[in-house]
Amino acid sequence: MSEGQKPQSPPSTEEAVSARAVYDDIVRRINKFQAALDPDEKMVLSVDGVATDAVGIRGVTIWFQGRNNQGCAVVIVKHYTQVSVVLTAERLYRGEASTQIGFITE
Repeated sequence: MSEGQKPQSPPSTEEAVSARAVYDDIVRRINKFQAALDPDEKMVLSVDGVATDAVGIRGVTIWFQGRNNQGCAVVIVKHYTQVSVVLTAERLYRGEASTQIGFITE
């Protein structure tokens, strides 16, 4: 820890409950969105303009994992009050299989 930094205290129970509520709402909306897709569509989950394929929660942060345009791994971590996601339906390319968003639990 560098000079002048205070150790972070663990999140309050209220904050952890609120973070879990936001995560649970995201999961519910993803599942509902995927269930409503046409057979020739796939869902793209974007966070900060990056397509992600997995969502998780740890404490008061929500994690998003995926790959950038070059195929390199990306992890985006957001405080639950700062989360903004975009769900988009896109047509599948010929022969492309639809993928499901994964949910990470610790």
